[in-house]
Amino acid sequence: MSKELDEAKATVRFFQENATKCEEAALMLELAEEAGDDESWKETEQKVSEAESALEEAEFRVMLAKEEDRLSAILTVNAGAGGTESCDWAAMLTRMYLRYCEKNGWSTQLIDSTEGEGAGYKSVTIT
Repeated sequence: MSKELDEAKATVRFFQENATKCEEAALMLELAEEAGDDESWKETEQKVSEAESALEEAEFRVMLAKEEDRLSAILTVNAGAGGTESCDWAAMLTRMYLRYCEKNGWSTQLIDSTEGEGAGYKSVTIT
């Protein structure tokens, strides 16, 4: 129950912060229209860009709001045909996925890996 409560509080906080960013962007737009100078428009453009990013992230969160979306996953990356370059690409993808999981606070575990001949991995399995 406390985990669900923490998740709900984090979600509410996230949407409140995003609402604030959108309100700030709207206010900056009004001020820039009144001022009419380039500096105001640059600041407004930055605020609008921040608000757009926040809305895109909110849309992504809503899209992944089902109960099953919180469950664990098994990820397998296979190099396929292509020799050393595809093995290197598989290693880059693996690092990218691991960093994404780390950024979101998800724990990961390397279950299985097969090293490539020159560099990278032929296959990697992560939970």
